[in-house]
Amino acid sequence: MHKQVIWIFGVVFLLSTTFLLLACNPAAYRADADRESYCIIQQKSAGIEGMPAGFTIERQISHVDVPQIDEATRVLTITETLQIAVDHSREHQSRREQVFLQALTLSMERHRFNPIYFGQGNFTLNNDSFKKSIAGVFSFGFNQMLATGADLSVDMSTNLFRIISGGNPGEIAASALSVRAVQPLLRGAGYLVTLENLTQGERDMVYTIRDYVRYRREFSVEIINSYLSLLGQQDQVANAESNLKSLDQQREIVVNRVLAGLSSPIEADQATQQVLEARDSLLRAQASYERVLDLFKIQLGIPTEVRILPKAEELQQIAARGIDKALIPPREGVKVALENRLDLKNTRDRVEDYRRKVLVSEDLLKPGLDLILGYGADSDRPKAMLDFADGEKDYTVGVDVDLPLDRKAERNTYRQSFIRLAAAERDLVDLRDRIAYEVRNAIRNVDLAVDRYQNQVKSLELSRVRVERDSLLLQAGRAITRDVLESQADLLRAQNAVTSSIIDYYNAKLDLLLAMENMEVDEHGFISEGKNYEWEYVDQ
Repeated sequence: MHKQVIWIFGVVFLLSTTFLLLACNPAAYRADADRESYCIIQQKSAGIEGMPAGFTIERQISHVDVPQIDEATRVLTITETLQIAVDHSREHQSRREQVFLQALTLSMERHRFNPIYFGQGNFTLNNDSFKKSIAGVFSFGFNQMLATGADLSVDMSTNLFRIISGGNPGEIAASALSVRAVQPLLRGAGYLVTLENLTQGERDMVYTIRDYVRYRREFSVEIINSYLSLLGQQDQVANAESNLKSLDQQREIVVNRVLAGLSSPIEADQATQQVLEARDSLLRAQASYERVLDLFKIQLGIPTEVRILPKAEELQQIAARGIDKALIPPREGVKVALENRLDLKNTRDRVEDYRRKVLVSEDLLKPGLDLILGYGADSDRPKAMLDFADGEKDYTVGVDVDLPLDRKAERNTYRQSFIRLAAAERDLVDLRDRIAYEVRNAIRNVDLAVDRYQNQVKSLELSRVRVERDSLLLQAGRAITRDVLESQADLLRAQNAVTSSIIDYYNAKLDLLLAMENMEVDEHGFISEGKNYEWEYVDQ
């Protein structure tokens, strides 16, 4: 028996040492959490179009070389800008992490229905003036929650004791086994109530992925909007520089005419005043452009010291691809949106959640009635470890009753569940109406941008003709300075208006695709139109 006790202590020591070494390996825990979380995300993404393959929260090597602070100015296309934004945007990274955190939450909810093992022990060596002894207590077991609401626990403990020297020799190696099951019969019984947190966790994971997919589309649209806005600012600076140059040339002509006695000094003052105002406008346009450019860099997640420029030709390429009206029947566009919108799917599913929670809160009003089953066994001799054949055994059968004498809190929770359900149903109706408005308004904005573009192109052509004509007439002494200055100001406004209408058109087109959820975004953030619908347009 002495050798048996020593062997037992050795095994327990070895197991304890092994568990301690495993506990001191954080990298293994992190890898295990990553593996399980990514598996959950992959499972839940299976039925959701638009979730990028190979989702990860780890920083990836950028698909586009990020401009460095010490290098020359880089000109970025829309595609390159989107790739940089996806790889480096801090906001985008935070949204990826939200998906991962939700997967961790779901993994914990699933874990609650797995066996939860526990093990603990203590070992002491006693040395007093009479004797030396070694003692230890070790317990091992598990708890498990069943889908029926039952709580099952199993616990086995072993006491070890041996006098090494002094006193009366003695050894103890006794074990005890305890099994207990508690099954609710009324309150808390059944799959619906027991699995509620797990059910909600599973659904919340889907909601989070849908939100992320829609966010990726909104993010790409937002980056393109900012890029085009920066292009518009850049074009305004170029137009302001051209306007200043033209006005300065006109001023020289007027001054020469004044010196020749062909024009009055008042006209020279008017021309000079316009030059000063144009220079001030240029300075303000340049300052505004620099401010917008810095904010754009922050949005991309790159240092503000990096020197980048948007590619001016992108505007011409948009115009070259065609600026056409939507030709989408509003009724059909709304129908597509109501079928595709991910935020609407989430809102619709949350109504079902609140309906389910009404039933769960109703369960809280029931009395508590739990069936308790227990079994216990002890080893029959002090030196019969893990031998329960002839030891004492006991069986327990009982009930635990909790009468519903005070259910004020539960009553209030039950009533609140109806109010929350009604609010969720109103939110669903409200979102449907808002989506219909967004689609109809986006169609109007596309058509309006097309009309404005066509109108501004004509205005620009007329302004150029007027500037050229009035300049020639001024040199010939057949026009006054004010006419030339007005035509030059109209030219500047027309140039800026054409640029603005192109940007408005492209933004409105993206807004329409986003409102209809008819948009695909690849892993680099680049946008392409989704399903190609054949519309038979009838104004509605």
